[in-house]
Amino acid sequence: MSDDPAQIPRKPTALVQDTKAGRSQDSSNVVSAQLIRTQGRELQGISIDDRRCEELALEVDKYNRAVADAASDLEFEDEPARFTTVLSALRQGPPE
Repeated sequence: MSDDPAQIPRKPTALVQDTKAGRSQDSSNVVSAQLIRTQGRELQGISIDDRRCEELALEVDKYNRAVADAASDLEFEDEPARFTTVLSALRQGPPE
């Protein structure tokens, strides 16, 4: 399979509009502020205020989606360095 970003197949995703954040996002596996709060408390022993939990949830969700999208375009046997190429292609969007 080619490492040319224009040649990497893209999988369509179902999107919903998140009106509070003003962003479109996949309706599955959304990272919530509650998850951030719980993980901070249970894994790091820290308390995170509500506003920061909301901010972190948006950021973590964005990265989580990018990694999941890239992983879905790769085969288990692919060269690990190809992951960066796929992430780059997803960021650039489909060729025009």
